[in-house]
Amino acid sequence: MMKTTIVGGLLCAALVAVVGLEAKDIVISGRIPATAPATQPATIVISGTAVFREKIMLPMDTVMVVTVTEVTKADSPKQLVTKTFPTGGINSVAFAVEVTASDVDQNSKYQLSVIMKDGEKVVFRNANEIPVLTGSTQNEKLNVVLVAAHE
Repeated sequence: MMKTTIVGGLLCAALVAVVGLEAKDIVISGRIPATAPATQPATIVISGTAVFREKIMLPMDTVMVVTVTEVTKADSPKQLVTKTFPTGGINSVAFAVEVTASDVDQNSKYQLSVIMKDGEKVVFRNANEIPVLTGSTQNEKLNVVLVAAHE
């Protein structure tokens, strides 16, 4: 009796059918994973630096909040991601936020907003709208100028 070693169930079935081997003569070896390895969803990274020009030092616990919002419908904006960064009280802070690519609709409009907060008080905010993610607005690295917030 001849034993044949093979890897894979489909090959085993083919040998039984075509060559005429009997199932008892076939030894299946090797490890076949039960499931495919998990993959991470594709992400889009929006990065840059936010800066304010005033010659002041903020309290050390001031934070910067970066938000990406879908603004296609003005009356119902939808936040995609919000991330908080420590500022260390300095006037120039780098940021990077990740957006899941499947959440981005190429027919929609998206904006980035940046604020700096001292406790609950907003002290700086971006001066202009900052389009991101779609069309010709797929910026690689942003330079965001912040202005004093007057609330």
